[in-house]
Amino acid sequence: MRAAFETKRDPEILVLASKVLGHLARSGGAMTADEVERQVKVALEWLRGERIEYRRFAAVLILKEMAENASTVFNVHVPEFVDAIWVALRDPTLAVREKAVEALRACLRVIEKRETRWRVQCGKFIDPRHLLLNWWF
Repeated sequence: MRAAFETKRDPEILVLASKVLGHLARSGGAMTADEVERQVKVALEWLRGERIEYRRFAAVLILKEMAENASTVFNVHVPEFVDAIWVALRDPTLAVREKAVEALRACLRVIEKRETRWRVQCGKFIDPRHLLLNWWF
């Protein structure tokens, strides 16, 4: 899996690899938590680093899958995610921006489910009645 994200540039392969990673993360286990942690950290580094399109695309795919399928491990990284996702949301490539929106949605769902300081700070954005969120997403 690591090799697919680090070397493959085909968006279809990256999407499939991220779905497999999400499935593995959902299955759980001690080794899974370590791998999820590693994948989240790498994805966040790719968002913060030099603009390499396939890596940004892979990063938002990985983060979306980890938020959806390994929310307990992902929850620790919410502050870093919130800081890093804006880079992808403003990326010149439409596919990266679209997947960044999906990753942000997944992160907001994690925040919504957990009583954390992030839920208090982001509460107005999580409320489905909030017009800006409904318009933007």
